[in-house]
Amino acid sequence: MSKYLLKLNIQYFSEEGATEGAVESAPTEPEFKAPSSQSELDSIVNKAVQTALNNQKSKSEDDFQKRVEAEIKKREDYAKLSETQKRDRDFEERQNKFNEEVAAFKQSQLIMEVKEDLLSKNLPVELAETFAKHGSAEEALKAVTVLERAFQDAVANAVKASARQTTPGASGTGFDKKMNIGQRLAKGVNHKKTILEGEQ
Repeated sequence: MSKYLLKLNIQYFSEEGATEGAVESAPTEPEFKAPSSQSELDSIVNKAVQTALNNQKSKSEDDFQKRVEAEIKKREDYAKLSETQKRDRDFEERQNKFNEEVAAFKQSQLIMEVKEDLLSKNLPVELAETFAKHGSAEEALKAVTVLERAFQDAVANAVKASARQTTPGASGTGFDKKMNIGQRLAKGVNHKKTILEGEQ
């Protein structure tokens, strides 16, 4: 009876728009084959590194070529300008460069101001550049205040949690059953030191 069974491609019947008699082959994924030796692994790694280096080199060359072409076009356009237009263009470029330098100076001042605020609040100064991205000193310092509040709340909660007293164990020794051996020994040594200091 099994020789009369036909293999059916059920996927063929479930897809919309399938045409009669069309046979679709399922895409097969290449099987991963682990390297069998260290030299084979080194070969795969070296090939991947070389490919990455070649891609980076070609990208760098493309970027350089684009910059060269842009500079050539800029100079060609500049050569076509009249003297008045050249003066206007030069003035505009100098003004843009000046505006960029002013913006960079203001940004560095903002970063310094935020660093001072972070230092005064005992917060990490590494966050200064992140807060300075808020744009204005007012917004940046407001964000620092929010961080300070959250930081203080977290510290206060941690102190409260560590200061909570635990009930002594049923043995009456005063040791908590949850303590591990190291904690029990340390507590015992400290207790003995206290007794010895009291006797002196």
